[in-house]
Formats: sequence, C-alpha cells, structure tokens
Amino acid sequence: MPFTPYHFGPAGFIGLLFKKRVDIPAFLLANVAIDIEPLIIMLRHLGWPHHRFCHTFIGATAVAIALAVVLYPLRNLLKKIMHLFRLPYEPTFLKILTWSILGAWFHIFIDSVTHWDMKPFWPSKARPLFRLIAYNDVETLCLAFWLAAIILLLINFITVRLNNCKKSGT
Repeated sequence: MPFTPYHFGPAGFIGLLFKKRVDIPAFLLANVAIDIEPLIIMLRHLGWPHHRFCHTFIGATAVAIALAVVLYPLRNLLKKIMHLFRLPYEPTFLKILTWSILGAWFHIFIDSVTHWDMKPFWPSKARPLFRLIAYNDVETLCLAFWLAAIILLLINFITVRLNNCKKSGT
C-alpha cells in the first residue's frame, strides 16, 4: 500500500477480532516498522525502488525480531495504553515476538499484491502474489477493514461498559 495507515484496517480488524490471543500493539507496530525502509529511501532521495530488504519475508522477520526486543521492556506502558482502549493485554516475550513476526509478514503479503518492486521471497525473484487482486480492490478492502475495526472497537467499549455496570449494579 502507498501508506502504512492502509495496513491498520486489516491488521486492526484481525487484532480486535482475536483480541484475547493477539498482541495487538506488536501486530500493529510491525506493520508500521516495515515501512520505515521506504520512508528513508524517499526522504533521502536515494532513487532506489522503495521496497527492498525489509519488504522480503527474511528482512521482515529481522525487523520483527528487533521490534520484539524493543517492545518487551515497554510491555507495562503498552498494557496501560491497551487498558485505555479497554482491551485485554497479557504480554510475554514469545507472544510479542510471534505477533511481531506475523504482523510483519502480513504487511509483506499485502504489499506483495500491489507493488511491482516487491520481491517477498528474496533471494528468489518470484513475485507470485503481484496483481493477485487489483490495486483498487486491495485499497477498498483495506478501507472496509478500517471501518470494521472501528465497529469492533466500539462494540468492545460498549460490552466492557455494560459488564462494568452489571458488576457494580448500576
């Protein structure tokens, strides 16, 4: 996708749908971390294709491992942030690592469908996913998942609120 926010729709939807199992911060932040590479290439005017090593499954795995190492010491802060959204959060290093890798791979999968310069299976030059789905359709799906993720978040807020009211008797 041309901009990372598109990735938040499908990633947010998956995270919220399976909120008790997914490490949502790791899954979402992995989608952002991958796009640091094209950002640097664009800001530095390097003239290279935007999707290079970090946009391969090998490179994305390396980024995800680094992300997990950074996120684990921040787990208490992430827990407070998740609490603000009324979402459960029980992090372990393995859970953070697993969902960082899955989030990074999810990003690679989506970008592989839409970007000509992606070589996700590097060192192989194979691009079996390119144009599997039309670019406009991928964009539309990402936006639809944004809406679905917002709806799931609202449902979560309402459910937590109702459960709290039942517990307190109000």
